Amino acid sequence: MFRTQPDGMWVYFHDFRSCDVVVVEVCGTVQNLNDKRSRYIPASHSIVLTCTPNWLREEIPIRGRGQIPRWEATGTMKRPKKDRTLDYVAAVRHLRVLYALPNEIYHTWCSEHVPTGYEFYCPHSSLDSYNSQQMQKFLRQLSIASQFYVVPRPPR
Repeated sequence: MFRTQPDGMWVYFHDFRSCDVVVVEVCGTVQNLNDKRSRYIPASHSIVLTCTPNWLREEIPIRGRGQIPRWEATGTMKRPKKDRTLDYVAAVRHLRVLYALPNEIYHTWCSEHVPTGYEFYCPHSSLDSYNSQQMQKFLRQLSIASQFYVVPRPPR
């Protein structure tokens, strides 16, 4: 109860305390879109990501490298202890939400609404073109780096 499980999600872990998240929500109706949009309004609450140790230990495919545990794929985490049963909780530092709308709703919705800074929209049919140059260019906008002229380096 009171948890949001998006249809898709990419997570960039900075460490076990914070992360950047890109959420994908596939919507079937305008009401469904409105319900999902209300979950991510940053002014209304803080967002945390809860990960079970089993989820972090699960093997995922890595292009050209076979399968490795999810924690290892992050490049920022240490191996979760085998006997750990408590969930890891990380504050979401940077959030982007991609809403996929039915093709017949997409054009009407987008011509009548102004998205907030963290919201992005695409028609359902574009999800099939995930690897196209146009879609890859669009998805790169979801990166926090796209908000800076030059990507800032952490202070020394």
